[in-house]
Formats: sequence, structure tokens, C-alpha cells
Amino acid sequence: VSTDGHIEVDRAFYSVPNHLLGCEVGVHWDDRVVKVFFQEQQVGLHPKSQPGRFQTEVSHLPERKRYAHYRTEHHLLGQARAIGPEARRWAQRALEVRDLLAYRLVQGMISLTRRYRASVVNEACAKALAHDAFRYRTLVALCKRLDVPQRSLFTSEHELIRPLSEYQITDNPGESK
Repeated sequence: VSTDGHIEVDRAFYSVPNHLLGCEVGVHWDDRVVKVFFQEQQVGLHPKSQPGRFQTEVSHLPERKRYAHYRTEHHLLGQARAIGPEARRWAQRALEVRDLLAYRLVQGMISLTRRYRASVVNEACAKALAHDAFRYRTLVALCKRLDVPQRSLFTSEHELIRPLSEYQITDNPGESK
């Protein structure tokens, strides 16, 4: 059992009770279920998962970690809410669909506010949510498409505005050309 409390079966990861960290366990699996044994006693039962996915039973976690994911989700959803209502809805749905794998995805969405206005990220989340799209790459592409430069309220060219070339800087303040 690895230090994160999981074993690997067919490139998917399954939790084992916390007290068995570092121990060798036996595993029986088929297309539907993974059974974990320690000293011929079944200590874990999980539905078979796709490669790269985690199946974690909360009772297998150490006491101090059992509720940490709730705090993390609450924190991430609070940050998403600060971006906008659509960002929060998208983050909530991503967590429902992708579970723990959505943490990095939601963090990535939040980090997009460093490059794009919150309104752009919020609108990108709305469009992504409409298509149940929960990939960072999709959000980035939507933000790029939606981020059009805002026109300035001020114009630099007009018949009443002198061109900058008429304003020359000289070394002597009293001298003009």
C-alpha cells in the first residue's frame, strides 16, 4: 500500500484502510469489482474504475483527512463565487462530475482571472457549462475568444485635437521652437 493509502490495479487507484500503509495486500478483481485482502480478510471493496481514476472510501482515510476535502471544496467554491455566479455553477458541476479530479481544474479556472477579467472568465464558464465541458483547455479557448479589447472612451484623433508632433520638448523651458 503506497503512502497515499491507495493501491494500483490496471492503472486505477483504490483506497485501503489507513492502518495498512506500507503493508502488502492481496487483490482480486474482474470487470466490475476490486476486492482487497489483508491476511485473508477482505478489507476493501470498490467498483472497478477507469485508468487514472481514484476510488477512495472515506472510512479508509485517517481521521484528520476525512473532512479535509469538504473544506477544500468550500474554499474553491467561495473563490469561484467571487468571479461570478456562472463560474460558481460551473465549479459546482465540475466537482459533481469529476469529484476530486476537479480540484486542479477549478483552481485553473480561478487562475484565469490573472490573465482575463472576471467577467470574461464568468462568461466562459457559462458557455462551457451549457455544453457540460469540464476541461481547462476549453476554458482557455473560450476566454481568448471572449476577451475583446475594450474601446477607450477617449480618442486620440479628432479635428479639434492637435497632433502630438506639435508639442516639442526643449532643453530650456523659456525657449520654444
